[in-house]
Amino acid sequence: FDEIGELAAQICLCPVAYVSFMDDDRLWHKARYGLPPEFTQCPREIAICATTVCGTELIVAPDLRQDPRFNENPFVTGDPHMQFYCGMPLITQEGYALGTLCVMDFEPRQLTFEQTESMRRLSHQVLSQLELRRKLIEYHQTIKELDQARTEAAAERARTEELLVNILPVSIADELK
Repeated sequence: FDEIGELAAQICLCPVAYVSFMDDDRLWHKARYGLPPEFTQCPREIAICATTVCGTELIVAPDLRQDPRFNENPFVTGDPHMQFYCGMPLITQEGYALGTLCVMDFEPRQLTFEQTESMRRLSHQVLSQLELRRKLIEYHQTIKELDQARTEAAAERARTEELLVNILPVSIADELK
């Protein structure tokens, strides 16, 4: 995710980029580029991405100070004085909005068509990585369950063989085995 964020920043020529996830109360960064290390999360009510995650399309705000959705946001009116924002919601195939892929700048700017399309494509890559991670977790869980079932089957077989030996003569128990 760090590389995707850095790539987004390079493509859009922006000093800040991040992949964020959001729940009911907060936004936290899964990856960040150009942000201080201590900036790991913020309350959802002041997150610029809270608007993006509620939609389905790319949001581009060339000048946050002129955009009524964002012009009173503390990140625009105060430190770090953000002036440009572009964000794409991360929405799963099932329709769940998980977070955003964003780029920001301290100066107003415009993006080219190619840059906005690249942001869309990169957001698909983030979602693909998340889906692969989910499948990997499921795969590991399935392997764990199979190992447990094998262990239980081996134990049951040992109990069955022991029972045969205890109940029947050894020659008959060996033949049944």
